[in-house]
Amino acid sequence: MFDSIRQKSDNAPTLAGQEKIVHFLEHSIKSDKTSHAYGFFGPKGIGKKRLVDFFVQALLCDKNDGAPCGQCRNCVLFARNNHTDVYRVIKDPDEKNIGIEKMREMRERMYLTPSISRRNIAVIYDAHSLSADAQNSILKILEEPPKSSVIILAADFTDSLLPTLRSRLLNIRLNNISDERMIKCLESEYPDMSKEFIRSAVNLAFGKIETARDLIADKTLLESAEKEYAKALQFLNSQKSERLKMLYDVFSKSMSFIEQQNSGIKFANSLLVAAEWSIYDKFGIKEALMIIKSDKKPADNLAKICNGLFKLIDMMKRNIAPRLAFEQFIWNIN
Repeated sequence: MFDSIRQKSDNAPTLAGQEKIVHFLEHSIKSDKTSHAYGFFGPKGIGKKRLVDFFVQALLCDKNDGAPCGQCRNCVLFARNNHTDVYRVIKDPDEKNIGIEKMREMRERMYLTPSISRRNIAVIYDAHSLSADAQNSILKILEEPPKSSVIILAADFTDSLLPTLRSRLLNIRLNNISDERMIKCLESEYPDMSKEFIRSAVNLAFGKIETARDLIADKTLLESAEKEYAKALQFLNSQKSERLKMLYDVFSKSMSFIEQQNSGIKFANSLLVAAEWSIYDKFGIKEALMIIKSDKKPADNLAKICNGLFKLIDMMKRNIAPRLAFEQFIWNIN
């Protein structure tokens, strides 16, 4: 995956839209000016994992020239998820948060001597799910890190991490990619796919290239996304009573708290995209309106809805009862 990146990383299709960050990371490795701790931030689907994995492999690579060669022992072992000097922390599907026990195990691993490469690297892919206790438990190792350690946190949003934790990281924010840039990149990656199909995926991805890749790879997922956003627009166009009824489809009685949380955040994000599309339509911006027609709400009401949705998503991520949070949101908007 990374062979072509090494040859010409500034134009690498797989890291499209993040070239400035890639250049910064490459330069830091080549000049031996890497930090001991990084925070990579950006919404789900924007490509954090791909970029983090590129960086970790580059840190491990024997050539040490800023980008992974993809051929040395360290590169191969990492690509196979079998590198003993890399400790990955991933939230289990049934976990509400990443708890303190995983952080204790990570700390122990960081104090070991690297067995193959020059560094011990820990990657927390779902850092936004770290409990407050788990975050506090790693403050000391971030303040006084072992010489050979690099700790990387990847989170969907910055305010999920304590300010005391963020202040100990070199923070890197990934930006959404323009539709035009995504289409050009994905047409190159998927030459057998029709341009219309790729554009449909890009419109629904809303600047998040990994989401677009997922939609392209699974036609049923794309069709499902189209239905979700159509449902979101129906919600925005409905009266309060109808919106409250629609919550029965979002939150079934058989759902666990985590399932309700995931379902609520997913639907809120669909509403946010639908509302933003509608705002684009009000101002005559047609780029993102290829699939779903706008509603008839004035732009100021839509802006209020967007602001309310951001607050709603934040409430659900802070483990407030998802259905209760949604009902409050419905009563607060027109």
